Amino acid sequence: MASEHGDAYLSAGREAVAYVKSRLKYGAANNPFKLQSSLWSQLRAMAAILKVWHGEDDEMDLNYVNPVDGLRVAQTYAHNAEKYGAGNCGEHSATAYLWLRRKGVFPIDWVHFRNKDHAFVLIGRSSKGSYTAEQIPQQPWFSDSVVCDPYWGRCEFWNTVFNEYKPENILPICHQQELNEIHEWINK
Repeated sequence: MASEHGDAYLSAGREAVAYVKSRLKYGAANNPFKLQSSLWSQLRAMAAILKVWHGEDDEMDLNYVNPVDGLRVAQTYAHNAEKYGAGNCGEHSATAYLWLRRKGVFPIDWVHFRNKDHAFVLIGRSSKGSYTAEQIPQQPWFSDSVVCDPYWGRCEFWNTVFNEYKPENILPICHQQELNEIHEWINK
């Protein structure tokens, strides 16, 4: 049973999914369930995603963005996705991550699966304390944590989609615990 925080996380996540859908009108070029119906629409979506990718590459080079700096990478992805109205899971989730961050929803994570190519957002996962992936479901914050996956158009409590979003398969790209936390990254 979720608390007031969990309900707020779920509501914010759903708003983030709606925001992403409203801004990335062409959708994803690699999601077979989201492709446009007509050939012309599919070609427009492909043209948009190519502009997004070129824009990301140019912006990362121009601004000297280190690929391990998750926040700046998310900013680059989201900026170009919104500019051209398209993106795959990385752009969708980066846009949602930054929207949630601007709205003051913390803690949040921009994450990626270790075992497959897919990115999404976790809301409510605390990084305070030391625990293994197996211990995550026993943490007091777990019942309030939300998976926000705008690529698939879903936002649900983590405990209801746990089998699809297992903690041992998740690699954090960028985590922010609270509003005034200074973003840090390690140059690997």
